[in-house]
Amino acid sequence: MCERCLPKPFHLLHRRAIATAWKVFSCPARTCTPAGSIKFIDYEYAGYNYQAFDIGNHFNEFAGLNEVDYSYYPERSVQLLWLRSYLEAYKELKGLGSEVSDREVKTLYVQVNQFALASHFFWGLWALIQAKFSTIDFDFLGYAVLRFNQYFKMKPEAAALSLPKKKKPHLLIISLGFCATTPRQQQSAPFRALTRRPLLSWTSFFIQRL
Repeated sequence: MCERCLPKPFHLLHRRAIATAWKVFSCPARTCTPAGSIKFIDYEYAGYNYQAFDIGNHFNEFAGLNEVDYSYYPERSVQLLWLRSYLEAYKELKGLGSEVSDREVKTLYVQVNQFALASHFFWGLWALIQAKFSTIDFDFLGYAVLRFNQYFKMKPEAAALSLPKKKKPHLLIISLGFCATTPRQQQSAPFRALTRRPLLSWTSFFIQRL
């Protein structure tokens, strides 16, 4: 699939994809929402941002809120499976099939992990502001320290990631070296045979022998 089939990078995002931001409905009579359906709630933090920010933010929230443990941040293999499923679902929704290339998954993986840094910085600043003005009984200052510490811990590894390089077509340059020949060589049978062959024919001749 082509790169333009990937989700556009800028969207209206939830920006708070934590465990308390969605609800699993159970309605046995099926008179309301079908049983087992998942609905997102808490849209007060929604806004336009980069798609990879929302996913990176979601991965950061694996660590929890009240008892934060960043050892739960998903490892690379888990992320790749998650991102592939995400892209497959996106393409099916858009009627683009469900085929997802490794390059597409790796591209989104790099973007997500670099935007996870932005998520730490964003919520660290948010927590500092809340520590000053909020009346909620929560250790916002301690939470800010956790987020900034994780930002600086992740930064070297995330900053070292690079997007997969595009494959460039190979260019074959053929030179028969006619300018280096002497008049006597030009009269030779092999040389005359070379010059009588069309260029396309000789291109095919050399490619077959590479």
